[in-house]
Amino acid sequence: MNLSRLRPLGQIETAMAGLHEQAGTTQTSSLLSLDGPLDAALLRAAAALLWQRHPLLQASIQEDGKGLYYARNAHLDDLPIRSLTLPDIGDTLAQLEQELNHPLDPSRGLWKLALLSESGQHQHHLILTCHHAIVDALSLTLLLGELLQFCQALLHESATPPDLSTLAPALEHFLGAHGPAPLPSHLPAPAYQQRVPLEQRRTRVQVLSLATPQLQRLQRDARAADLSLNALLGGALLQACEAIGLGQQIRLNSAISLRQRAAQPIANDQLGCYIGVVGCDLQVSGRSLLALAQDYQQQLQQALQHADRANPGASLAQVRQRCAQLIQAEGFVQGVALTNHGRIALPETPAFVLHDYLNVACRSAGNFAVAVHATTFAERLNLSFTYVTPLIDSARIVALIEHQQHRLLTFGARQEELCHAH
Repeated sequence: MNLSRLRPLGQIETAMAGLHEQAGTTQTSSLLSLDGPLDAALLRAAAALLWQRHPLLQASIQEDGKGLYYARNAHLDDLPIRSLTLPDIGDTLAQLEQELNHPLDPSRGLWKLALLSESGQHQHHLILTCHHAIVDALSLTLLLGELLQFCQALLHESATPPDLSTLAPALEHFLGAHGPAPLPSHLPAPAYQQRVPLEQRRTRVQVLSLATPQLQRLQRDARAADLSLNALLGGALLQACEAIGLGQQIRLNSAISLRQRAAQPIANDQLGCYIGVVGCDLQVSGRSLLALAQDYQQQLQQALQHADRANPGASLAQVRQRCAQLIQAEGFVQGVALTNHGRIALPETPAFVLHDYLNVACRSAGNFAVAVHATTFAERLNLSFTYVTPLIDSARIVALIEHQQHRLLTFGARQEELCHAH
């Protein structure tokens, strides 16, 4: 086969590829709920234009004696596009789980689509799934936005060949000099409820949606306490984790965008994975939500001061060894995770009315007990909880969500009580 070599994978891309290779776990899906004249034929035509625009969407991941590289050899005809009509559009989380639990084959392609439509209606859920090596949160919204714009143009018969996007370098090209390696956590890992082989694991999804009044209340409560909304979410998550028995000392990992934090800023319209991961070790037991949120916020801010430094490199063999150790562990060795995508911005497309957006990632490697993705869209906050059964069961996650919701919605009132008491 004639492979057109694009470029070698960078450090975080190689790490993502290694984990996907061994656990089928490094892919991320965004689900967009919308109304409008969308069907499988229109979606496939728009996907073809998107494929033409971005070299990474035409790529696969291949290996040679030097490591992994992107090859431009994926075929548009092989792009998976699943389309089905649901009798009840409320079945979407089960379909989202199906997308997560069917890993991409990165030697053939790095993305796929699914369209879920309600019978006889113009109500749809559009699911975009990408290998995490080629996207971060901003890239997913970039691709969805362009896909909708292509759909709009095709409906009005005004679609033209797309402008070609350039292939940007890997993340370390934009970072400063090498910094020290991240320190490993020395906290005890929460234990699996049941250790099972990889093929018996299944990523599951639960969603907590907070409507506009609740979101605005949380934002006011956070500002009044001199906290970011992210810090408040993190503190409540930690308390909820303790409540369901995940430990009194917990590692909280946060994925952060490096696009504007890198030594050389990275354009928002550049497709790629430009993130770092910051780990915070927190003592949870006996502490108030305010104290926990303040501690998490302070640790995160300190870590961000060094976010523009490149990590020491690792060979492909070292990456594979680390990934294998994660999968073979008997506990959630990286604790829990919180990724705040912030406010989601998508372009205006008059043919479509956009209602909701959420993001999740496959977690079958078992490195996190639970991973939460926070997205704000249409003045609603969605907290998407991903976890792996039977490593942890759904009843515990439901209890965790109830604890977190209670702590978030009572935080402001509790702070007022403490102020009045003093």
